[in-house]
Amino acid sequence: MKNRIRTTDKKGEKLNVNENYRPDGQYFYNYKDPITGKRSRIYSSTLAGLRRKEVELKKSLSAIQEKEKEKPNST
Repeated sequence: MKNRIRTTDKKGEKLNVNENYRPDGQYFYNYKDPITGKRSRIYSSTLAGLRRKEVELKKSLSAIQEKEKEKPNST
């Protein structure tokens, strides 16, 4: 298991895995889109706002994955 160094923002708050911040103060969260397979980001001006968006994103991604599982294979 890899040891990950937890990053902190300028205020000293610990950021979760895939969370980061830009020099202009914007926070962002990196994720991989399960449909396209491409890396994407969501942005927020506050860490609390970013974490709310993360929860919404995870809910929508899990719903998409459930729909994909329900589709019958056309082989």
